[in-house]
Amino acid sequence: MQVDFISKLESIQQSRQSRVALMLAPYVSRMPGGIQKYDDPFFPFGKAIIQATRDIVCAYVFDFAAYLGIGAAGAIALERTVAYVRGDAVTILHGPFASPAYVQLMDENGFGVDAVTLDNVQYLDQYVTRRDRSAFVVARGEPSWLDAPDNGGIYWLEAGLFTTIGSDGQVIEIQLADAEVLYAVSTPDFAEQTRELVDKMRSTG
Repeated sequence: MQVDFISKLESIQQSRQSRVALMLAPYVSRMPGGIQKYDDPFFPFGKAIIQATRDIVCAYVFDFAAYLGIGAAGAIALERTVAYVRGDAVTILHGPFASPAYVQLMDENGFGVDAVTLDNVQYLDQYVTRRDRSAFVVARGEPSWLDAPDNGGIYWLEAGLFTTIGSDGQVIEIQLADAEVLYAVSTPDFAEQTRELVDKMRSTG
């Protein structure tokens, strides 16, 4: 049975008491030395972070440009990392995409993510034809529901905040823990340290 995007998000947020999403972006120079020794360190790094945080986040946000910036290895790592998360949390691919040409990236034959970010609201309808998929239009400035679309949601870039409408008409927020949290330390216990920072956000959010 297909679970719609909002129901999935609400269930995860409620069960984990968390509205925190963690950004995953592969920057080799910022990874711990023990991870850099791998020929392709991107999946081992992402896997370690996910293992440490999967019970305290509601979503993972994948920086598409950062993954593609390292070529074919990045695309493979993105596919494997999204698959490793699948079912445990909402997955959002941050493009932001500027045309309907990328819709198939969301499908099972693509990266199989739950949602993407978009450059323009005019493309929204073409990305939300499935109940189990959604899209967030990138916006700047202070978050305001005056700008909310009828479906999908908004990614408030400066605020690091995703917003959408819940099943009962309430505002749902997803607060982003960005790359500064992901790469706060480069010591061997990097994953545990990231967990502590994310958990602190969860507790104060």
